Amino acid sequence: MEESQFNDALQTREDYEKSEEILDAIKTDLNDIFKGYCTLETHLKNIPDLLEIDGKDQYCNSPEIQNSADSVRLQIQKDGRDNDPHGLLYDLRLRSSPICIEYFFTDYATITTLRRNNDLPKIISASAVVHCDPLREIVLHIRNKHSSTYPECLHTLGGAFKPKIKDKNFALYDKNIAMTAIREIMEESGLAIQWQPNMPLWWLHEERTGFRQMFVAGAPVTKANIEIMEPSWEGHLIRLSFDDLADAILLRGAFRHEGPSSQPLKWTPTGLLSVLLWVANITPDRDIKFNGSSPSQFFFEMIKELKIQGIENLLGTEKRE
Repeated sequence: MEESQFNDALQTREDYEKSEEILDAIKTDLNDIFKGYCTLETHLKNIPDLLEIDGKDQYCNSPEIQNSADSVRLQIQKDGRDNDPHGLLYDLRLRSSPICIEYFFTDYATITTLRRNNDLPKIISASAVVHCDPLREIVLHIRNKHSSTYPECLHTLGGAFKPKIKDKNFALYDKNIAMTAIREIMEESGLAIQWQPNMPLWWLHEERTGFRQMFVAGAPVTKANIEIMEPSWEGHLIRLSFDDLADAILLRGAFRHEGPSSQPLKWTPTGLLSVLLWVANITPDRDIKFNGSSPSQFFFEMIKELKIQGIENLLGTEKRE
C-alpha cells in the first residue's frame, strides 16, 4: 500500500478497525522485513478469552522431561527463587467469538528444561509500547544480562502470562491476558497504564524463542506517573523522545554505543517490530509528529530504510537458558 492510500483511509481509530486492507498491508510489510525472526500473525478485535485445557501436554509431561524438571525445581528452591506458573499455547481459536487462547498449565522449571533440550516452548505473554503523548515519549527497557532470552537487548515492557495454580491459594494470577500486560508493566517499571477499550491489539510469534504474545500497540500513561517510574531487577528503563525514535530504531547516532557491558545496543525482534507496529497504529486525529513527520510518513520511511539495510545487524542473540 502506498503512503497516500494509507493517509486517505486512516483518520480515526474507527476507520482503522474497519480497514482490512490497511491491516493486511501493515502485516505484509512487517512480516517481509522480520521473516525468520518473528511473525505478526493477526489483528485482535477484542481481548481473547483464556481456556485451560484439561489433561496434560503429553510432550511436556513425558518421563524424561519431568525428571529433568524435578531437578530444576529443587535447584530453584535451593536458590530461593520463584518457580512461576506459565501457560503454553495449545491453540489460538480465531474463529470463536471472542477469540480464545487455549493453553496448558506448566511452570518455569519445565520451561527451563525444554529450553535446555533446544525446544521452543510456546509461552503465552503480553507486552505494550508504553507512551506519554504530553511528554512525547515512549518507555522501553534493556533486559538484564541474566535474561533467559535476548539478554541486554532493547525491548518493550511486558512478560509471561501467569495462570492460576489449581488447589492453591495463589492470589497473584492473571484473570485475562490484558492483566498480564498491566501486571508486567507495573512490575518492570512501576507504571500504571490506562487501559482503554479501543486499544489496538495484535498477536505475535517470536520464532527463535517460541514466545506467543498479545501486543498492545499503545498503552498510555500519565506525565506524573512516568516521572516517578522505577526499574526492577529485570532491566534498565529508557525514556525515548519521539524525535529520537528513528535513531533508536536504526541504532545510529548516540544509540550506536549505548548498550550495557560496553557492548553495542541491540534489539529483540519483537521489540523492534512492536515499536514499528505502534507507529503504524497511530491515527492522525492524535496529531503526533516524529521530527516533523506524521506517523504514516515516519512508518514508511522506516520500512523503506529497513528493507534496504535489513535487520540482522540490529538484533541481539536469542540465548536460551
